[in-house]
Amino acid sequence: MSEDGIVSEEEIRASIGKNISKFRKRKGLSQKEFANLIGIGAPNLSYIENGKYAPRLNTLIKMSEVLDVELYEFFIFFRHVAKENIKFNLEKALEEDESLLRLVYRLYLAIKADYSPQKDDEKEYVINSESLYPQVKKYARSKRKSK
Repeated sequence: MSEDGIVSEEEIRASIGKNISKFRKRKGLSQKEFANLIGIGAPNLSYIENGKYAPRLNTLIKMSEVLDVELYEFFIFFRHVAKENIKFNLEKALEEDESLLRLVYRLYLAIKADYSPQKDDEKEYVINSESLYPQVKKYARSKRKSK
């Protein structure tokens, strides 16, 4: 991972491969058995699990069905990013972009379970989590258009 927290394609492939391997082992399948069940060769599965190849979408779908996991679970992986790097990058981004600052504040308030507004002007920031996704999506679209 780079200093600014950006994850490389190689790291993503490796993380997906580790998750596939973890789920396969949890199911008690050998690489050969699993490869046969999903219709690929054992060497290709080995390359996928070791991060050398990225699996195709149809292969991922077959894997999720055989392993009885949701497709998104292959993409759940965390990287350790130093607290200082997170703070620095967030502070810089929030300082440069007021709309991002407001969105992050709304996310914070939605996550904070025990939040109860003290003043009427704070009530506008209390939103339910179902309304967060469209706001995040709208923000991301606006940033893509501005590039």
